[in-house]
Amino acid sequence: MPPFAIPDFPLAAALFALALAGRNLCNLGFVERPIVLGFFWGLCTGDYSLSLPLAVFFELFWLDLFAIGSYLPPMAAFPYLMLMAFARTMDWSTPGHLAFPLALSLPLAYVQPHIEGYLRILQTGAYMRLMGRARRPAPLGRLPGSLMAAAVLRQFCVGLAAFVLVQGVAVVGLALPFSWTKTVLNADWSLLYGIASLGALMALRINRAYIIFTICILSVALIKLL
Repeated sequence: MPPFAIPDFPLAAALFALALAGRNLCNLGFVERPIVLGFFWGLCTGDYSLSLPLAVFFELFWLDLFAIGSYLPPMAAFPYLMLMAFARTMDWSTPGHLAFPLALSLPLAYVQPHIEGYLRILQTGAYMRLMGRARRPAPLGRLPGSLMAAAVLRQFCVGLAAFVLVQGVAVVGLALPFSWTKTVLNADWSLLYGIASLGALMALRINRAYIIFTICILSVALIKLL
């Protein structure tokens, strides 16, 4: 057990806000990836048995999506952290319990691009202020640092607020009607990883790999039917 305990939903919101703000502040590369967040979740809660397998699923499913330049891809951290908080609260400890909520959580990855797009629009004013100041002969002083600090703080606060808002909607709209949370499918981690590997396959961008994978799937289906 960790030496400190943080409630699951506040922990999920804080990790998402830190990942959203931290990747632009420090440029750590993979800090917002599910496999990294899964390690930190286990560090804070001691629950590596769920955080890491679930992180592997999201890592495979969104394998080739990276923010480069103006491209804002879906952020797997959002559905991963949301599902981790619900899984521990609802005691979903097996792949059979997680399969249906997992499918419902995947579209949440598209929330982050809208958040970051909105934040980039907000930064237009700060950019114009910096450009106007740079044209003057006087030194910039502390202006770049203050603008950067304000941008990171704004990114953290907006990310935290958005995550908490979606959490509230999910709790009221999904978790309170307990009928769907009792759905248990006949699934194990190998099945979930097989589904997630489609994301890894698509990352190859090689037509021959798609053909071979399709042939293998059809062969397995045919063997099971015979």
